[in-house]
Amino acid sequence: MYVDGTEQEILDNERGQVRKHYTEADALLLPRDNKLQVNGAHVSDMQHNKIVWDYRDDIQADSPEAFEIERNLGRGRLTLDGHGVRELEVGDSIAVWARARFPGWSNNVHRASVRIYWVV
Repeated sequence: MYVDGTEQEILDNERGQVRKHYTEADALLLPRDNKLQVNGAHVSDMQHNKIVWDYRDDIQADSPEAFEIERNLGRGRLTLDGHGVRELEVGDSIAVWARARFPGWSNNVHRASVRIYWVV
């Protein structure tokens, strides 16, 4: 391939291979142990979710309470010890990414907001 008269290297994904279509069983699309937050699935009614992460959180990831919070609120167990909040630094960014994980699913977001309070 040439760009502006200069030959360019052809990358593997440009060689015409068929792109993989992921399925619900594909491990790459399933939540991992380090997930931050997930919403409820198979719910047709609008939900209101309020998620609060606090530097004072002190719940161990392997505790029964952590498993209960993960199951009921969708909050990742590794976020429950406050470590992630305490490690935030000036210049870090936080993003909300709302998506449906698989083709045929839908995720209709009516509103989202993020509030960050920083005390020095």
